[in-house]
Amino acid sequence: MGVPAALVCNGFCMNGGTGMLSISLYGNCRCWCRERFFGPRCEFGMGKRGTRRLRRLTESRDSIERIMRHRKRKLG
Repeated sequence: MGVPAALVCNGFCMNGGTGMLSISLYGNCRCWCRERFFGPRCEFGMGKRGTRRLRRLTESRDSIERIMRHRKRKLG
């Protein structure tokens, strides 16, 4: 019987991230980070400005994808 992932990954992730048992470059745990945190162990944080900038970039990407789908339908 294996050790539960919660015990193996307990304390591995920072800033409230959730540890999941996995095989990766960073060891046996993988972190799911809370909003505004990123990195292998959720060790890096973004302020509110960084979150807004990321949201704008995501919205821009989505807009570009919608335009490309529309053009494909029109041409195809």
